[in-house]
Amino acid sequence: LEKPVNFFSLTDCIREAASGNAQGYVSGFSLANFLQIGEIEQKTRALKVVSEGRVGRLFLSNGQLMEAYYGDLQGDAAAMRMLTWENPRIEITKDAVRGEKNIESKLVHLILEADNLSKEIRKEKEPENTSDPLAESIRLAEGLHFKKAREMLYRFLKETPRNFEGW
Repeated sequence: LEKPVNFFSLTDCIREAASGNAQGYVSGFSLANFLQIGEIEQKTRALKVVSEGRVGRLFLSNGQLMEAYYGDLQGDAAAMRMLTWENPRIEITKDAVRGEKNIESKLVHLILEADNLSKEIRKEKEPENTSDPLAESIRLAEGLHFKKAREMLYRFLKETPRNFEGW
């Protein structure tokens, strides 16, 4: 697909990937959305999910998430971890759906829990409040928190008006 992405082209590609005998991959689309489409359309698929060198496997049967495996994790824990991955590459594989079930929770519950887990992971990665207000205001602006960044930069420049870095 070319960027900017046409929503209807994207939908057609996803429907084609989720149909009958299709094989291939989807990227630039969240795993949660892909699984929800599979659930709505009651698809049976084996998926390989790849992101930043990590690889996990998911199995759907008639739209229901049945199995999930990632490293030493399996079931709900593996599914939630994969749902936190940013920019996953979702491959539809030839693997047979085995029919075993190690997923206990509903998909919507897993998605909500994974969202909470994602927030915790991002919070852990964020640096502690720094003693450098200029660096902190830049970090806030890069995170699209413009109002907070502007307020911090304003205070910084008011306290140190001759600081050339702030200007």
